[in-house]
Amino acid sequence: MGTPDDWLEPHVYARYPSLGVGLLAVIDVGLSGLPGVSAWAIQMMWIPFWAGVVVNGGGHFGGYRNIATSDASTNLFPLGILIGGEELHNNHHAYVTSARLSNRWFEFDIGWLYIRLLAALRLATIRRVATKPRLLSNKVVVDDATLQAIIRNRHEVMAAYARMFERACRWELRRIKDMSRDDKRAFVLGMKRWLRQAWGYRDKPDQQALTSRNASRRIRVYVERYEALLELWAWSHASREQLLVQLQNWCRYAEQSDVTAIADFSIRLRRYT
Repeated sequence: MGTPDDWLEPHVYARYPSLGVGLLAVIDVGLSGLPGVSAWAIQMMWIPFWAGVVVNGGGHFGGYRNIATSDASTNLFPLGILIGGEELHNNHHAYVTSARLSNRWFEFDIGWLYIRLLAALRLATIRRVATKPRLLSNKVVVDDATLQAIIRNRHEVMAAYARMFERACRWELRRIKDMSRDDKRAFVLGMKRWLRQAWGYRDKPDQQALTSRNASRRIRVYVERYEALLELWAWSHASREQLLVQLQNWCRYAEQSDVTAIADFSIRLRRYT
């Protein structure tokens, strides 16, 4: 996708689709003899196994998420070495046009290393890289620049809220020792569903599990502010002025609540630019 439609495409690649595979087999056997057959077989299985089974299988089942994308993609491992950085599959889904798949300080994308080396030799041009949110420490006014920056980085915003929500739920679990077994089971199940939704999964949350009498008022505030934040992305037909007013109201309500973490989160949103 996005490669030039040059002379090679119709005259070589399209006309002789098996030429590359056959030439690879000839080279492997010619250089290594009979063991070259095994080498060729491994090379033929490499991409289907790693791309199909590991990345598209495991990368949508287990691992961790940096970004609250709308799919089930996960990062299998923070060090992307064995399969060219595709271990960071959630990052890839979040920034599909980015040449760099590593997104956090502890992540490594060997493919990005290769690209930088090729760019240094003027054999490649880096066109797009996922940008990190820009925050101004002294910014307190929610203006149009704040709105556009938050919309542009909405995946990071929702992921940050999900991490904060998860910490609050863990704290709540330590507090509810006096619950009955059935109430605690219902709360834990509802909490898991809400956390999965907060991380972008398409699970249908239990609307009552975290807002019932079993949940603390703090958890109810987290749920209410989360739903209000989701509405900001849902207003696809709203004007920028309407969205700005909605964001300003969200920050005001968040800071008026006595939940310190949500108030701090709102103050951080104000710094986006």
